[in-house]
Amino acid sequence: MIELNRAQPPLPNAKSEFNLPKFEEKFLQNGSRVIFHQKLGLPITTITFIVEAGSKYDPAGGEGLAQLTAALLDEGAGEFDSLALSALLESKGLTLRVFANNDYFEVNISGLSENIDLMLKIVSDVVYDPHFRMEDFERERDKIRNRIQQMKNQPEAMAWELLDKIIQGRPNCYTFTSANEESIEEITLSDVTFFHAEQIEPLKPVFTVVTDLPYNQVETAIHKHFLGKMGAHEPEKPDTGFALKDLRFFILDRKGAPQTEILGGFPTESLRSSREDEAFKLVNNLYGGHFNSRLMRNLREEKGYTYGVGSFLISMKDSSKFIISASVDTVNTGNALLEILKEMNDVRKNISDEELEFSRSQRVRGIPFMFETYDMISSLLRTIVELQLPLDYFENSRQELTRVTMEDAISAANHYLKLENLQFVLVGDREGILKTIPQPLLRGVVEINDRGKVIRRDAGGNL
Repeated sequence: MIELNRAQPPLPNAKSEFNLPKFEEKFLQNGSRVIFHQKLGLPITTITFIVEAGSKYDPAGGEGLAQLTAALLDEGAGEFDSLALSALLESKGLTLRVFANNDYFEVNISGLSENIDLMLKIVSDVVYDPHFRMEDFERERDKIRNRIQQMKNQPEAMAWELLDKIIQGRPNCYTFTSANEESIEEITLSDVTFFHAEQIEPLKPVFTVVTDLPYNQVETAIHKHFLGKMGAHEPEKPDTGFALKDLRFFILDRKGAPQTEILGGFPTESLRSSREDEAFKLVNNLYGGHFNSRLMRNLREEKGYTYGVGSFLISMKDSSKFIISASVDTVNTGNALLEILKEMNDVRKNISDEELEFSRSQRVRGIPFMFETYDMISSLLRTIVELQLPLDYFENSRQELTRVTMEDAISAANHYLKLENLQFVLVGDREGILKTIPQPLLRGVVEINDRGKVIRRDAGGNL
């Protein structure tokens, strides 16, 4: 029998070093980039086809066109109709995703590496030979119609939809634009085929690949299915400017609602890998970016206003959005808003050494987990493409994180945390909310409808 000495706790193993994976940049015969990483261990491949043809290219009055086009592309392509394509994917254990975000149109496929030839054929067919049948168009459009109606009964979804409309400087410039009740009725199948022909097919794509296979095998398969089809053009450059606005509170009335959904934010410039940018990520972490943040300690642990509150940054190619989110009982709405603003103002002035080091440690220690799986690494490669980052971005970020000083953190907090420009959407009982709003904030309160139109100004609020 083995005797264990339980009086002495076991000592940790020797400290291990984590070296970030190296990403490679390759070029196809037509000049298209391939961001490649070979990850040995499992016979898995994940590939993404990317062109800059996202929702920022939706025409005025046609919001949701990129979204609907993406939904249609895997509804039959090449030799397969929708059901046959679904059956093929299932039989081979493949996962196919087609989507459009604010900036990009992307097709992602994952599966066993032995199927790489089939995987690339499917992506090529979906991108360059979609069927675009009327019955598929009507079905996908009906799905979007239904989602729009369902969203009206989801306070959080309505808050997101309305905040996007409120904080963007002009339509489609830097925030994801989804379909609305008017635009979805205006979009026709001809609009979809035209968007595909003008915004997707002519563009030079970028590929990201994570696989256990050597690059030459990947390149051969890409050339086989894409040469002669890929476009050579660069995308047009839309106006991506934005305008900051004075502090405002927009109420969407939901009579009798027991809670208020609070969503606030403002646009800001895109973050890269500079010292100031990394400093701001640390500041956000301690303000509202993790479970032990100031917002969580204040609103949840001390005041009991909410179960969860947080802040985060949404990065896009040409800009970013800083977001604050919480759900509170109606009677606590005004006090919660005051505490959110108070904590933001305070973090621009006072950060303790302990807070900064805890935030730094959490971020640095979390980096290895970002590289655990093939899909996670694929997501990082897509981030490099989407935000136009250098291949060594993540290593540079780790190094800059270790160099951030207290002066850097305070400077970044004052540069990025634009308290005076916050726009809040409050979805809940209007009368109940107004009773809680402190007098100094009432001048910034207006009421809006489901479409974001102002229907009432309260206490002298002006737009």
